[in-house]
Amino acid sequence: MATSPSPLKTAPSRWPRGSEWRRWDLHVHTPESRLGTPFEGLLWADYVAALEKTAKESKISVIGVTDYMTLDGYEKLIVEKNLNSRLNTVDLLIPNIEFRVMPQTTDGKALNLHLLVDPTEADHIDKINRALRNLKFNYDGQPYGCCREELIAFGKAQDPNLIDDEAAYKFGIAQFKPDRTTIKQWLDNEKWLRNNSLIGIANGKDGISGLPLDGFGAIRDEILKWSNFVFSGNPRDREHYLGLKAGTPKEEIIRQYRSLKPCVHGSDAHDIEHLFKPDNDRYCWIKSDPTFHGLRQILWEPEDRVHIGTLPPQPSDHSQQIRKISLSNSSGWFAIDSIELNAGLVAVIGEKGAGKTAVADLSSFASGYPMDKRSLSSFITKGALHLSGTKIELEWGGVILPPKNVLHS
Repeated sequence: MATSPSPLKTAPSRWPRGSEWRRWDLHVHTPESRLGTPFEGLLWADYVAALEKTAKESKISVIGVTDYMTLDGYEKLIVEKNLNSRLNTVDLLIPNIEFRVMPQTTDGKALNLHLLVDPTEADHIDKINRALRNLKFNYDGQPYGCCREELIAFGKAQDPNLIDDEAAYKFGIAQFKPDRTTIKQWLDNEKWLRNNSLIGIANGKDGISGLPLDGFGAIRDEILKWSNFVFSGNPRDREHYLGLKAGTPKEEIIRQYRSLKPCVHGSDAHDIEHLFKPDNDRYCWIKSDPTFHGLRQILWEPEDRVHIGTLPPQPSDHSQQIRKISLSNSSGWFAIDSIELNAGLVAVIGEKGAGKTAVADLSSFASGYPMDKRSLSSFITKGALHLSGTKIELEWGGVILPPKNVLHS
C-alpha cells in the first residue's frame, strides 16, 4: 500500500513570484518640502491626484517620500494611502529624510545626505520624530532639535522679525545644517533608528563629488564608509562604487569604503512634470519584494539587485521558463490551486513536508518527462490513490500547455 504524502503546504503570498524587477523611485518630494519652492502653489489634493495617476502610469512599486529634515509630507501621504485608500497601485511608501550636512562643497552647498527608515512598525513615525528631536544644532549657546517647534524657535532666534510660525519654520529648516560628525554621533546614539534605517549620500556637485580630493579625500572616504548606498544614476559612478572600473579592483573599493556601494536613483521631483521622470530615463529597478527588507538586500548583492536604465534586465529566453503551475480536480488535496514561479528560479527550498518534492515531481510530470512508477521516492507514485484525476497545467513564458491527468495505476 502506498504511503500518503502530506498535502502541499505552500501558503499564499502577497507577492507569489518572489523577487522581481520593480520600479522604485526613492527620491520624490512633496509640497511639504520647505527648501526651494517644490510644487509651488499646488494644492495638496491636486498633488495627491497627480502622484497617484503618474505612479500608476509609470508602474511605480515603491516611493521614497522625501522632505527636508522632517516627515511632514510622508505623514500626510501615509494618511492618504492607509485611511483614504489612495495610491493603491503603489506597494510601499518609505520615509526619506533629506539633510543638509557640513562641510560645504566647492560650490558652497551643503552635502545632501538621505536617511531612509523602515516603515514596518506601526509606531515608526513616533519613533522617528522622537529621534529627530534629539538631533541638535547649537546657535548662540542654545541647542535646537530637529522638530517643528524647535525649528520655529531656531528661525526666530536668528531673525526676531519672523513673527509668522510658518515662515520661521521654513527659515529654521533652511539653516539647520549639522556637521557630519554630529550626524554620525546622533545615529550612533539612536539605537532604534540606527537599526531600522539606511543612509544614502548624493554623488553629484551637492554630494561626495563636490568635495575636492585634495584636502577632503579623508572626509569623502569617512562619509562613504558609514553610508549604505549612493544616490546616482551615472553609469560611471556605478562602475566605480562596484569596483568594475579597470585599474580599481573590488578589493580596493572595499578597503577604501568598507564595502561595495549600490547606486540607486530617483526623479528628485519638485513639480508635477518631473514626477517619476529622472533625467535621461535613468529609471531605478530593484529586484526584490517591495519591502524595506527587500531594499536591504541590495547591500548584499549590489551588482545583481539594482539596475539603472529605461527597462529592467530581460531574460534571454522566456520560452524556457515555467511561470505558473495550475492544479484542478484535486479533491481538496492541495491548499492552493496554483503556484506562481519566479523567472530566476533555480531551486526549490523549504522545511520538511512543505512540498518541495511535490512541486518538482508535478512540474516534471506535466512537462512530459517520463515517470518511473516504481520509484518509492516519487510524490506522484506515493500519492497515486489521492492524486487520481488531478489535472496539472504549466504556463511556459506565457504559453499554456494542455493539462495532464495524474491517473491511478
